[in-house]
Amino acid sequence: MSQTPNLKLPYLLAAQAQKHVTHNEALRMLDAIVQISVADRDLTAPPGSPGDGDRYVVAAAPSGAWAGHAGEIAAYQDGAWAFFPPGEGWLVWVADEDILVTWSGTAWSTASVPSINPAPLVGVNTTADATDRLAVKADAVLMSHDDVTPGTGDMRVKVNKGAAARTASLMLQTSFSARAEIGLAGDDDFRLKVSPDGFAFRDAIVADRTSGHVALPATRKVDNFLVNGDFRINQRGFAGGALPAGAYGHDRWKADTGGASYSVAPTGIVTLTSGTLVQPVEPGLWVGLGLTLAGETLTLSVEELTGGNLTVAVGAQTATIVAGSGRRKATVTLGAGETGSILVKLTPAAGAIGFRRAKLELGTVATAWVDFTFNELLALCQRYFRKSYNIGTAPGTATAAGAAVLFDVASSTQKYGFNQRFELQMRVAPTVVWYSSVTGAANTIRQATGATGDKAVIATSSSGAGALGYPVLGSAAGGIGEVLAAQFTADAEI
Repeated sequence: MSQTPNLKLPYLLAAQAQKHVTHNEALRMLDAIVQISVADRDLTAPPGSPGDGDRYVVAAAPSGAWAGHAGEIAAYQDGAWAFFPPGEGWLVWVADEDILVTWSGTAWSTASVPSINPAPLVGVNTTADATDRLAVKADAVLMSHDDVTPGTGDMRVKVNKGAAARTASLMLQTSFSARAEIGLAGDDDFRLKVSPDGFAFRDAIVADRTSGHVALPATRKVDNFLVNGDFRINQRGFAGGALPAGAYGHDRWKADTGGASYSVAPTGIVTLTSGTLVQPVEPGLWVGLGLTLAGETLTLSVEELTGGNLTVAVGAQTATIVAGSGRRKATVTLGAGETGSILVKLTPAAGAIGFRRAKLELGTVATAWVDFTFNELLALCQRYFRKSYNIGTAPGTATAAGAAVLFDVASSTQKYGFNQRFELQMRVAPTVVWYSSVTGAANTIRQATGATGDKAVIATSSSGAGALGYPVLGSAAGGIGEVLAAQFTADAEI
């Protein structure tokens, strides 16, 4: 035998002359095929200026000095190319691709990683430890369906826990401090928790494992504390322009102490030319009479704010909404002593501004506008103000449409009609103003039979939050049984 069986290195023979030649040949072979790192495996012809010791895997269909050596290791040694046929299982590092390839006996292919199942710790670009036995540092992690085996096309990630009272969750962190946790935490209901500091957590979403019912424990279910934030309801028939101090225009909106001037376009855009619009907000409307917003963080927002910034006040807190498209916001936190109703004020920072869809909600996020139906919104407004007139008719208009019909039931010196139940409760017993159904004159009702004409109302008796009282007339009223007709407004504003 003249050579080794695996690497084919030449043996030194007994009594061989010039043994150094054979020995040096073996060293050159070892230099070429031990710890093999080739520059490339895609060339079909030798490079133009190879360096001594450079090695290549010869690609298919080679030419020139490499002809007939496809798949072999070509090593440039002592100014000539030497070729080494690989054996099955040989490993070669390909420098220009940064991969390890292996010879199957017929072709080169990317070397497969041997199984590490089971492995006590796995760290990718970082060090795993006894707590985090799998640790990865990377910009992204991909887990895809199996299209190699192939699989079913599905992909599921399973996180298992030992008992219902344990936790199986995904923790989201900032600088290794938890800010959110999602999964099964402490029971088998699905939860999303959030934390400002990594220690104190609050449930944001809880889905019952049996019924599927979803609860928002930290969210008070009020989309908008402002009533008529889109200025759609206008029971008083305000036509736009100057609004005196303290007077209401569109429902729930009144002028501050210095008055205001505004108008509302058919598109819903409110143009506030000067002054301040105010809405008294009653937290008890939404949850219960004991609700307070003291200490709460609130976000006030409007859409499509043009013409300049909007200075806002929520209770004693002030902020600025910067002009711009889309929904624009300002966030404030009320003081601990700001209990009960609060005033929300809108004032142009300078000059006339335009906006629409004002919204006040809990938290720091300005959420999308949600429309009420007209009747839903009207019912909310009628907690504070209602009228007998048709919805598009301003109080004081001379019309019998919608008028209440009453009958004189008492003596000639004091006349009464019947009282009328409200279909929805008002905030408190309202202040009632009567209007003649014929002339529209305030504080009068119309006697329609007998001695017809407007009769003065000297009082309204027995009004309550749930019912309209009846008018008390002076001695000029007609006799018992006469028919009376009148319009009314009932005001229970804060």
